Amino acid sequence: MEISEFIDTYSDDLIYLHEARRALLTHPLGEHYAFSHLLDASFCRVTAVFVVGAIDVMLAEWRDAQRDRGGILDQWFGKKEKNSDRVRNLYQAFRDAGISVDQDVFNDYLAIKYLRNTIVHGRWHEHEKEWVEQRGFPTDTRRLNTEHLYKIDHTIQNMMLYISLTGIMGDQSSAATISLRSGQQKLIRLDENATRRVDDRGILKIQDLDRIIWNNVEKISSLLWHAIEKVASAGPYEWWAGRELKEIETLAHEDRKRLLFLAARRAGEDDCELLAQHRELAREALAFWREYWRRTASGIQEQEVGSALRDILQPPNGKVSERALQLGRCAYDVVPNIAPVTLLTLYLPITDPRNTAKYIAESDRVRPLFRLARAWYCHVERGVAASDEGLGFYDQMADEFRRDSSNPHERSVLENRAPGGGSKK
Repeated sequence: MEISEFIDTYSDDLIYLHEARRALLTHPLGEHYAFSHLLDASFCRVTAVFVVGAIDVMLAEWRDAQRDRGGILDQWFGKKEKNSDRVRNLYQAFRDAGISVDQDVFNDYLAIKYLRNTIVHGRWHEHEKEWVEQRGFPTDTRRLNTEHLYKIDHTIQNMMLYISLTGIMGDQSSAATISLRSGQQKLIRLDENATRRVDDRGILKIQDLDRIIWNNVEKISSLLWHAIEKVASAGPYEWWAGRELKEIETLAHEDRKRLLFLAARRAGEDDCELLAQHRELAREALAFWREYWRRTASGIQEQEVGSALRDILQPPNGKVSERALQLGRCAYDVVPNIAPVTLLTLYLPITDPRNTAKYIAESDRVRPLFRLARAWYCHVERGVAASDEGLGFYDQMADEFRRDSSNPHERSVLENRAPGGGSKK
C-alpha cells in the first residue's frame, strides 16, 4: 500500500522531533540542568501542533483512498460542527461499527486539539481551557512537561491505530476481527508501556569516547572535502585549466582526481582563504586522530599488520591463520571506512601544506591498517579475494606530497606530468 506524501512527511517530522529532543538530552557537551525545565514544554507545544495536523491528514487521506470500508470517518467530514461534536461523533461511529475504541483516547485528543488551537492562535477560549484542564493538561503552556509529552504520544498512537482499523471492517475471515457480541467487547487501547518512550540521559561510557572522536574526525573530513572541491572547481585553481576538453574526456578517473588534488594543493600553498581558514581545524584533526590511534590501535605492531595482510591475501597452504583473522577484525573495528585515509593523505596536506610531513607520517600508519581491514572484510564477510580497491592511488598521492613538501620545485613537474609517466606537452 503506497503511503501518501503528506502522511509520510508528517511521520518524518514527528520522528525528527523526537530525535532532536533525544539529541539535546544526550549531547555530551550539553549542560542538562541549564535547559531541562524548558525543553519538554517546548517540545510538547511543537508536537501538539504537528500531531493534530498528522491526524487530520490521515483522516482525509484514508477516507479519500476508500480505505474506510464502513464509512466511519464520514462523521468527521460532515457539516461544519464544533471540534467537540466532531470528536464525539467519530467516537460514536466507531462504537456503532462494533469497534470498541476507548473514549478516554478521544477525550484526550480533543484536549490536544484545543492545545494546538491555543498555541497556533496565541489565545485561550474558556470552554477549551476548561476541557484541557479536565483532561490533565496545564492551562499555562509553559508548564507542559515530560508526562504531558508521553500522554500526547500515547493518544496519537491510539488514534492512528483506530483510523487504520477502519480498513479491516467487513473482513470477517481476518484473524484481526475486532467486533464481538454486545456486552462482550474488549476495549481496544495500546498499553501505555508500549507507547511510552524511555529517555536516554546521555551518560557516556568509556568506549563511547572512541566513537565520539571518530565521528568528529569524519565531520572534519567532510568539511575539508567540500572546501577542497570548491576551490579546485572554479577560479584560478580549477583542475582542468589549460587542458582541452578532448584531453579531459580521455583521462582516467584516478587521473582526474589526482589533478583535482594537485590543483587544490597549489591553492593551499598560495594561502587561498577558502582553505587557509581551516588550518587550525586541520591541526585539531591531527590531534584528534592521534588520540584515537592511541586509544584503539597503539598495541598493533606495524610488522604484524604487514604479515597478517600477506597471510590473508596469499594464505600459506590455502588457510588463513587465526592470528591474521584476529588482527584483520581488529583493523576493521579500528578503521571501518576510508575517512582517515583521505583526511591524512589528502585533505590535511592540502589545507595545511606546511605540516605535510606530520600528516603523511600518520597516513603511512593508517593506510596499511585500512588495507588489512578491507582484506579481512572481503575474505570473511564477502568470501571473495581482496583487491586493491583503488588504495594504490593514496600511496601515490602520499609519495607525491611527501616529495613536494621536501622539494617545492617538484610541484610543477608533478602537476604537469601526463598519465602514464610522460610530460604534458
